[in-house]
Amino acid sequence: CARDVHPQVFVVGTHRDKENECSEKKKDKDIIIKQVACLVKKNKDESIWDVNGKEPNSYDQEVANELRRAIVDHCIEDTRLLPIKWFVLEMQITSSAEKGVLSLSSCLVLAQRLGIDELGLESVLLHMVKCNLFLWYHKVPMLRDVVISDPQVILNVITKLVECKHDPAALGAAGIKSSWCSKFQNHAIISRDILAQKCFKKHFTGHAFTIEHFIALMCHLFIMVRLDNENSKGDDYLMPALLNPRLDKEVCSVMQLVEPLLVCFPNGCVPCGIFSSLVAFLQHKCCVVEMKNVPDCLFKDCVRFRHRDFPAKFTIIDSISYIEVHLETGDCTIVCPKIRHLIYEGVERCSKILLYNGLKDGFICSNKLCRHAAIPYKEDFKRAACDHCSSDMDLTDQHIVWLKEESSLMQLKQVTIHGGDGICFRDIYADLQNHLNPDDITANLFTAGLLTVSDMAEINNYMLPQTQRTSILLLAVHRLISIDPAKFYTFLNILDMFDCYKPIVAKAKNI
Repeated sequence: CARDVHPQVFVVGTHRDKENECSEKKKDKDIIIKQVACLVKKNKDESIWDVNGKEPNSYDQEVANELRRAIVDHCIEDTRLLPIKWFVLEMQITSSAEKGVLSLSSCLVLAQRLGIDELGLESVLLHMVKCNLFLWYHKVPMLRDVVISDPQVILNVITKLVECKHDPAALGAAGIKSSWCSKFQNHAIISRDILAQKCFKKHFTGHAFTIEHFIALMCHLFIMVRLDNENSKGDDYLMPALLNPRLDKEVCSVMQLVEPLLVCFPNGCVPCGIFSSLVAFLQHKCCVVEMKNVPDCLFKDCVRFRHRDFPAKFTIIDSISYIEVHLETGDCTIVCPKIRHLIYEGVERCSKILLYNGLKDGFICSNKLCRHAAIPYKEDFKRAACDHCSSDMDLTDQHIVWLKEESSLMQLKQVTIHGGDGICFRDIYADLQNHLNPDDITANLFTAGLLTVSDMAEINNYMLPQTQRTSILLLAVHRLISIDPAKFYTFLNILDMFDCYKPIVAKAKNI
């Protein structure tokens, strides 16, 4: 099935004890076929049928067959002509892999026997990855030599970690030191020495898949993150998903400087796994605040950070419906927009399903009986609306400080440069935002004095999406031309040096 047309997963319910809660109409197999057909055509997220997959009876087998036929009949074929030796190589790699893992060099030996060179092997592996048959993270240096045909080896280690987390006796039985057990049980901190114990080590496969490979993979997927705080050893790693939840909601009292920012999601709740992955991402740029060698606030649904690059402490809280961001120390006007960008960048990096543009800023509704998220009006950022209680609220400086850049962009769209030609920046803003590539003109703007060194550093941060880098560039230019309108014509002249931007310049000069 073509990936971009059809859903990749059909969720099938397996609980017989819940089947009475389903209407007979929903269980009718003719309806099932129509549901599958509709599902495939409209590309919905999921559909559920009650089938016992482990011990199927005649009804389960019948439903499964109907589902299979419906999916095959209604899916658009994605036919590709591939060399038969690609399939032979796939089978050989799968059969030769020890515990589902084989080194790249071993794969190359098998490929060369079939007349496939190194470049051809890469094409085969990339195709198998696209078909979800293999895992191969070729762009990660530490993992390039690891080809995984069966992820069970990864699941085994993670399962053992979860088992030890919920059964402390299992750690003691494995001969793990009490100091390691305490860090793991209380703060989900995993030492490399823990993974070297026999109960974990038995799952690794010599040189093909080592402890180092496992850690690199977990860090790449934002499941684990290295702790390099002043009181942490270099071989300590945090696994946020295994953190303990807060038992007392008041245990993390937040002394906030401004109103908390709410990060809202399209489906109305925080997607599963996003918060723990976000914690891992933030650890790359922030350190968990520590007091007396013990994390001050480190829970599954609440973590306090101290930023490495500027003096600021902030806390993120998973409130199920949204993620709360509380600023506790720091210069609000400088820190709030930076933390907001950091959070949004983290969510985007951690999620392959959720789009960056799908997120929404929000603030706690002023209606004390509601407390849902009120979403700001993008037209002026002066008011916000709560869909839950249908009420509006005024936004104060305590709210807008988070949206400083967004508010500035709105002003940028509306600004009129009073020059001889009466050109309006707002008339070309949309074209610039949609078509401008910062890499084309950044150096020229800097030479012309339209950008500062700090502007350059932000614009050249390739961890950010291009649209965000473009917004930063336009804001920087706007800041200068607001002071000296003549600079606007310098900006247009630089744009005019590039053929792709000449239509934008011509449009501006003809207005």
